[in-house]
Amino acid sequence: MRGKQYWCIACATIFACLFLIGVGILFTHIPVVNESSQGDPPATEREATLSSFETGILSRLRLPVPIPFFSKKREVLSFIVENHEDARPFQKGLESAFLIQEFLVEGMISRFVVYVDRSDFPKQIGPIRSLRPYFLSGIVPWSSALFYAGGSPEALEQVLTFPTLYAFNGLGLPNHFLRDPASVPPHDLFVDREHVEDLLKEKDLHVTDSNLFSVGGFPSGSGATKVFVQFFNPDHNVTYIYDALGGGYIRTNGHLVQDARPSNVLMMEVPITDVGEYGRLVMDTIGSGPILLFRNGKVQSGTWVRAFEDQPYLFLDADGSTLLFSKGQIWMMVLPTLERVEWSE
Repeated sequence: MRGKQYWCIACATIFACLFLIGVGILFTHIPVVNESSQGDPPATEREATLSSFETGILSRLRLPVPIPFFSKKREVLSFIVENHEDARPFQKGLESAFLIQEFLVEGMISRFVVYVDRSDFPKQIGPIRSLRPYFLSGIVPWSSALFYAGGSPEALEQVLTFPTLYAFNGLGLPNHFLRDPASVPPHDLFVDREHVEDLLKEKDLHVTDSNLFSVGGFPSGSGATKVFVQFFNPDHNVTYIYDALGGGYIRTNGHLVQDARPSNVLMMEVPITDVGEYGRLVMDTIGSGPILLFRNGKVQSGTWVRAFEDQPYLFLDADGSTLLFSKGQIWMMVLPTLERVEWSE
């Protein structure tokens, strides 16, 4: 009887060892698959954005790395949208954007560059307004088709020099950019899905499949559920209130709550280097500067870096690692100084 017990124990021990060895082999040779793996770059490329310590752990455990914001191939379209206080009630399409950049223009009023995936294009976008040279620095690395209505002489000259960018000036395309009688001139120029598709017919658009933004877990940092941006004018001041239930930020611009609900609010400090003719601003978007990222009701500090005009911005956290974003819309505000930004828990 005793010998039979020893035999059972020995068999159970051998079986347990074989099981553990099998599990180890399984995790070593089966690649990690997640919902966005089809559009992701190879794991080694994605792991290169992590610290050596994190990469070492991930390579041993075979855990998925933070997925890129561009987790699928996109044909990215960009639109210059007016944000004058008289135009805000008529704005359309902001909620469909995956990225909105906000720049100051003459008079210290802001204007948007709205980025939309062609496959998610809304019924209509606008009001469409004019182009500035420093808008192009963000557009060129990320978008293959730009829709605008006129621009400064420098911008109109520069926009035609980029071989990968199709530029559509609405002032010369009256059959595609239409005036809306319900809006107030000059904030009444819009473009709809049907006319955009007609303009893009037979155009070979560049497909974006890049690690422009990486999505990660819950952020560290101090609480920041209310964010205020000072424009020194009650018609232009901006407030963000974090909606914990919806997971995004409610944006109030002046006295109007805008349609977009960004999951991420990124503030970039880019100084104004000069003021030219007609009060047009000059900004240098090559170099580096401080940033603030608000997501999940928290704030993180970091740095933006950009070496060349045809390259996208690189965003780093306070430790120099790739800054991680929440899944969802990103609203990027370009400000002359971050001293304009205040927040509370």
